Amino acid sequence: MVSGGTLHTGDEVVVLPAGTRTRIASLRTFDGPLEQAVARMSVTVQLEDDLDITRGDMLATVDSAPEVVGELEATLCWFGPSPVEAGQQFRIKHTTRVTQAGSSVSRPASTSVRSSSRWQAPSPTTRSALPAWQWRPRWRPTLTG
Repeated sequence: MVSGGTLHTGDEVVVLPAGTRTRIASLRTFDGPLEQAVARMSVTVQLEDDLDITRGDMLATVDSAPEVVGELEATLCWFGPSPVEAGQQFRIKHTTRVTQAGSSVSRPASTSVRSSSRWQAPSPTTRSALPAWQWRPRWRPTLTG
């Protein structure tokens, strides 16, 4: 399934996390060949090269491929039954891969789910709104190829 963007026959694409580049030879659906595929379409993508692509690999056009990084910062919106604690460990999932991602590193802030306005939480037990945390996972992608 195309998760986002548009694929065209002839596009140069990269297979991640391996970083292998190739071109799209054809796009097909049950109804026949296509020149382009857009988000939410289920398509068969035939590549010019015979590559080992497995479940969980990502196919992206070269000009819009995500950057492979070893560290990221994200805002975690926590819906759990108890507050998040400083230093709490998390796992991160990307496509089908799960890894230990590190821990929260800053004080919680609260975000209104109605207005998206933010304010610093007076204590970790404040539960009047959805807590959001800045965290820096220690994630190292496995690159092959």
